[in-house]
Amino acid sequence: MEEDRPLPGPVRLLVGALTLPHELAHYLVFAPWSRSLHIEFGSSRQGGMDLPLARVAGEFSPSIPTAVVRLGAIAPTLLFPLVAIVLDLALGLSGLSAGSLALVAALAFWAAPSHGDVNVFIRAAAVQESGSFDARGRTSGAARPASTLLTVLVTWLVAGVVLL
Repeated sequence: MEEDRPLPGPVRLLVGALTLPHELAHYLVFAPWSRSLHIEFGSSRQGGMDLPLARVAGEFSPSIPTAVVRLGAIAPTLLFPLVAIVLDLALGLSGLSAGSLALVAALAFWAAPSHGDVNVFIRAAAVQESGSFDARGRTSGAARPASTLLTVLVTWLVAGVVLL
């Protein structure tokens, strides 16, 4: 069995930069609750742990409502299908073309929830209590399969809006 090899640094940074719209959706929800919020691009491993390509990090006010934590966790998954709908209504998108396929790929990529996003949604109260997105804690067993399922669903939704 071949061992997973991390992406080379420059490739990882480029792919990480492609996730910026996804991270900005999280950031916009959480920004009013934090003065230290930032988006960081991770190296592939740090301290023996795999890091995401990019992530929102920092501390936030303990007064952040659990509902805001949940909304921020799924903000990209809600936002980018809505962007597809708005673009379709404004531009009358339909049909198969290189441009429409690229749009589907971009919007679905930005909308796809990571298992970290789903974990924050599921464990919103624990994240709220920790006061930081940097806190390491128990990962919900449902996060990874839910992330996979939501990614498939959001991709079909975006494709349906843009292509049909």
